[in-house]
Amino acid sequence: MPVLLLLPLAWALSSGSTVSAACCYPQHTELIKRRLGSLEDRGNCQKVSEEVLCVMCEPRFGTGELESKGKPILCPQLCEKWFNACKEEFVSASPSGSGSALTFCEESSLICSRLSATLEDSLSFCRQMGFHVPEDDDEGLPEGAVQGRRSCFNGIPTASFGSAPKRSDSDQRYRRSRDTQDDWEGWLRGIGFAVYEVLSRPEVWLLLLVLGFLLNQLVQQARDIMQTHMQEEKLRRRQQILQRYGVEEEEEEVESVADADEKDSAALSGEAEGEKGRAEPLRSSSQHSRPARERS
Repeated sequence: MPVLLLLPLAWALSSGSTVSAACCYPQHTELIKRRLGSLEDRGNCQKVSEEVLCVMCEPRFGTGELESKGKPILCPQLCEKWFNACKEEFVSASPSGSGSALTFCEESSLICSRLSATLEDSLSFCRQMGFHVPEDDDEGLPEGAVQGRRSCFNGIPTASFGSAPKRSDSDQRYRRSRDTQDDWEGWLRGIGFAVYEVLSRPEVWLLLLVLGFLLNQLVQQARDIMQTHMQEEKLRRRQQILQRYGVEEEEEEVESVADADEKDSAALSGEAEGEKGRAEPLRSSSQHSRPARERS
C-alpha cells in the first residue's frame, strides 16, 4: 500500500491538481501518515480518505473560510462519499489528546470494530473523525457559508477555481518586515540561550574570577606607574621654575648662613673652655685649703 510521504503529492494523487495548491507543514504530513498507515486497499477508501484529509492543506482552511471552531468544514456530499467508501474498514477509539474521537485501526489499537457496525450515518462518522459537517440550521458557519461555493470543502482544491490573487506591495512589505522582525527575535533568543548555557557552568565563573583578579592587578600597576610619572613630572617642573628665578643664589646664602652658624658655635665652645680653665685653679685652691682646716 503506498503511503503518503508529502501532502502536495497526496493532493496531486487525489484531485489531479498542481502542487501549488498545497499549503501545509510537516506536522500535517505526519498526521495523514498515521491516519492512513493501516488502511487496506479496499475500493476507494484510501483515495477518498486522502482527498478528505488534504483539506488541511487547503489555503481556505488556513484563512478560516473552511474552518469552524478549529475543525475543517466538509460538504455533506463528500462526507457521505467518504462513509460509503470506508464503511468496511475497521476503526478504533483515538488516543487521549487527539482532535478526533475515532481513527482508523492501527497495529497499536487494542479494540477495533468495523465502521458499518459502529456508526450508522455519515454525519456521525465525519464528526467523530474530527471534521465539521454543516447543516441547514447551523449557526457556527461564516457569513454566506450555506450558499457560497467555498463554504465547505467538496474535494475540489483552490487551484481549480483559478489563480490566486496577487499580493499587493503593502502586503509584501509587511511580510518582509514581519520576517525581519522574526529573524531578529530568533537571533536574540538564540543569543540569550547561549549566554545562559555558558553562565550556568561553574568553570566559567571561576575563569571570570581569575580574569577579574588579573585585571585588577593590571589596573593597580598602571595607576602606580601613572602616579610615579606625575611625581617625576612635578619635580622636573619645580626644578625648572627654581632655575628660572635664580634660586641658586639663595642656596649660596643658605651656605653662608650655615658657615656663620658654625663660627658662632665654635666661639661659644671656646668661651666654655675658657671658663672651665678658670674654674680649675679655684677648685685646686679650695682643695688645698680643706686639709689645712681639718688639721686645725
